Amino acid sequence: MPMDGLTIGAIVFELNEALAGGRIDKVNQPENDEIHLLLYAGGEQRKLLICTGAANARLHLTEISKSNPPSASPFCMLLRKHLTGARFLRARQVENERIVFLSLEGRNDFHEPEEKRLIVEIMGKHSNLILTDQNGRILDCIRRVNAAMSRIRQLQPGLSYRLPPSQGRTDPFTHSPETISSPRYLADSFTGLSRQAAEEIYARAESSTLKSAFDGYIDLYRTHTFSPVVLVDEQNEPLDYFAVKQMRFQDARQKPYDSLSLAIDACVSERDAALRRQERARDLRQKIRSLIEKTEQKRAQQAEKAQECDEMETLRISGELLTANLFRVPRGASEISLPNFYDDMRPFSIPLDPTLSGAANAQKFFKKYAKLKTAKRLLDQQTAETARENEFLSDLADSLETCETAEDLADIRRELEAKNYLKTSKTNRKETPSKPMHFLSSAGLDIFVGKNNTQNDRLTLHFASPDDLWFHTRDIHGSHVILHAENADERSIEEAAMLAAHFSKGRQDTVVPVDCTRRRFVKKPAGCLPGKVIYTHQNTYFIRADSAKIKELRRL
Repeated sequence: MPMDGLTIGAIVFELNEALAGGRIDKVNQPENDEIHLLLYAGGEQRKLLICTGAANARLHLTEISKSNPPSASPFCMLLRKHLTGARFLRARQVENERIVFLSLEGRNDFHEPEEKRLIVEIMGKHSNLILTDQNGRILDCIRRVNAAMSRIRQLQPGLSYRLPPSQGRTDPFTHSPETISSPRYLADSFTGLSRQAAEEIYARAESSTLKSAFDGYIDLYRTHTFSPVVLVDEQNEPLDYFAVKQMRFQDARQKPYDSLSLAIDACVSERDAALRRQERARDLRQKIRSLIEKTEQKRAQQAEKAQECDEMETLRISGELLTANLFRVPRGASEISLPNFYDDMRPFSIPLDPTLSGAANAQKFFKKYAKLKTAKRLLDQQTAETARENEFLSDLADSLETCETAEDLADIRRELEAKNYLKTSKTNRKETPSKPMHFLSSAGLDIFVGKNNTQNDRLTLHFASPDDLWFHTRDIHGSHVILHAENADERSIEEAAMLAAHFSKGRQDTVVPVDCTRRRFVKKPAGCLPGKVIYTHQNTYFIRADSAKIKELRRL
């Protein structure tokens, strides 16, 4: 259910019950659009989450922990200055709108009590978080709005805070409809009523009149008679959350929770984390695609220069033929045909500079030849380096498709930083290492699959035992796969090879060649790219990458 006025009213009631008199110990900003207030209230630590993201704006208590960036933003530093040590006085909703005033009592520069307000506006892409003093003067906001962005209402430090313009809708707590034509009419006519809430009222009207269904549903919120639930699908995956039990869904599909905040956590947190991973993956994908395009352009330029260098042998032959036949070169000639002793004395046409002598023309050809020879040697090195660069970036793009966690994406980012494709992010905290995929074969043997170059190196070079079986697709980029067993059965070997084929660029091929050897025969040469190794004593299996069989394997 969207964060409509009714849901926010339920959250406000919950905050007043849980946080009254609590003291703010810490203020963190783990995401650009998310603030965490850590409070000590009621004898325990509580965490208030305020998110102003366009797709996931919300306000509730949370038990989810997130790591913080190495340095705080200016807005976070300002919040810490004004709110650390402040007491939570109350939360107030503005007329069933999606606006909440959090009143907090702190101390000014003279250590005198002073009330501050943290105003949460949950309005889709226009969501915002504003800090004001007791007189309503804006100290700062998480998203500043100037006159160029909005002519109606600006949100800038120093300005007085004004509420957004009224939508002219009716307050459902003071008026009820005489007639209701449709759920859409209901949602468009009353403040803070979402389409889902309107549809629930219609579902309740099947056993009573529409007016009594409306009044009864609103009374649940008026009297704070909440029964938080999470709607789940047939696989028990969360779909939505509600402050009160819904009559339009089966009871078996509604999982009850002790508080609405817990219900929101269970439903939204993982979805929000997945959305943020997708955003980070999209940013990395665009960056890698841009880098690949640049290397392709570089390769095209190098191919053109290589064609120019192909002429250097002609220059050398021209110079040698002129040197051997200087007596035949007439002064002022622009072209001459000489017998080519490199080609059975066939005639060889040589263009000449008529202002130069035969010897000077020969020296000109030799100088051009020497210049192109040096250029060819450097060009060969650059072409090889560009090919390695293109291969590295293509491998990263492929690895990005198997990333499942924020740590996996961090591995990709660190590889780009190590090659100076991205600016190195400074951090003082210890990075959480990403983990490879872990499967169990039909015989119960452990199979580990690397998801990127960093994991492949760590898995093969540091984790695997010398007698473990190592798998990789032949001449195709893919994951390193480790079968953790000295004496593995044929079925487990086949399943490990199938995983290697599936998690490779050749997954769409009809048959994929997969090499298998003992880990002891796998080496990484010095200076080799991440994820690259050499190996011997291998056996090659020709595997069909069967997705159905992959899904049958148990994943831990």
